[in-house]
Amino acid sequence: MHGSVSHENQVGITEPKAERFVANRVLSGTEAAAMRSRRYFGNEVPLAYVLNPKSACTMCLNFVFFANHSYEYFDPIHIHYSRWAVWVLGEGISSDGAIEAYNRLQPKTFSLVRNPLDRLISAFKSKVYSNDDPAYIDFRDSLTSVHGVDIGTSARPSKSILQFMRWLQSVDPAQVDSHFRPQHLNLDYHDGLSVDFLMRIESREQLADFFSNYISKKKVKKFMAKAFNPSSGPGREKFMSKQLEAAVKHYYRRDYELYYPELI
Repeated sequence: MHGSVSHENQVGITEPKAERFVANRVLSGTEAAAMRSRRYFGNEVPLAYVLNPKSACTMCLNFVFFANHSYEYFDPIHIHYSRWAVWVLGEGISSDGAIEAYNRLQPKTFSLVRNPLDRLISAFKSKVYSNDDPAYIDFRDSLTSVHGVDIGTSARPSKSILQFMRWLQSVDPAQVDSHFRPQHLNLDYHDGLSVDFLMRIESREQLADFFSNYISKKKVKKFMAKAFNPSSGPGREKFMSKQLEAAVKHYYRRDYELYYPELI
């Protein structure tokens, strides 16, 4: 079922090879509890998505559901909060019976990485600069009331995100919210449970080839044409500055080294 996955992206840049998951390895409850990554999988298809927020995670979660059920989940965003759509394992919130289901399925794992600058801007827009996600109201309150991040209606995006980066640089990367946490930490890079198939979000053709191992190419094309989590608010250029680029490259240096070395 699994075809080989190329590590060349669309512009010919060699991507880092994924670490291999050990086949037929039984995952213990202790290991699962210690996992920093969160894995999502179904009952039928031996495939698990390793969560890396703001790197097409909504699309990937919906793909896992679609591959297992042969139809789409009714609400692409609500799947993040569903109790039944997919099994959840890791980061302290495992579903009841998830370890047994995971060991029974023995899935291969996949995930996507994203240019750290684009990912940071996307996360800041959706979780901090806008009020689109009510779950982050306390986080936004803390940032603006305690940490000096101006996110008011007249705030300038490029100034706000620099203020946010100054706060972020004062926080232990391992403890920060997963939307802003370095990607190699989200993916358990050092925990012995690394990802089998790791691709760049920018490599759309490679991702389509990977999905076609599980559903038809016609369905892949239709699936990937959907806007699973459309963004709103100011465009990317409104947040950009030389200072931001430098700060992001410093804070996410390990991500650049692992996944985007040509951008360092």
